[in-house]
Amino acid sequence: MTAPSGHFAREPAGLSHTEAAALPLLVEPDLGGLDQLTGLVEAGKLRPEVPVVLPLADAAKAHELIESGRTRGKVVLSVH
Repeated sequence: MTAPSGHFAREPAGLSHTEAAALPLLVEPDLGGLDQLTGLVEAGKLRPEVPVVLPLADAAKAHELIESGRTRGKVVLSVH
């Protein structure tokens, strides 16, 4: 299912988006998987999407962007 934003979205069967709850997800470190991802990035086959880079002083603006749901990819804060 595609959300109005154009992103893919799926609601749990029988629940509306207002009834669904987020659950924490814990994962174990996976060095082999990280090595595979690194190889894909280095080969140019995987590229992270970073449409917004803001200075650390604009952290509140970064939160607003993320919470708006209209960003795609990562919002990065620069400390330089």
